[in-house]
Amino acid sequence: MFNGAVTDVIYSNLNLSYEIRDNLYFDLGGTFRYEKASHIANTTWNSIQVYSGLRLNALRKQYDY
Repeated sequence: MFNGAVTDVIYSNLNLSYEIRDNLYFDLGGTFRYEKASHIANTTWNSIQVYSGLRLNALRKQYDY
């Protein structure tokens, strides 16, 4: 668990949501990841991801006893 090369990792995530109608959302976001290892075989590695989508939340069932 404590052996191996030292690695620095920075991870950031941003998510924006907008409610279009009742329980219908538009999502937009991005992720940034930076990795730098002290070992020669592992070089610096960067990653950027952008995503979007529509999300429909299911209605909660209400029971009337």
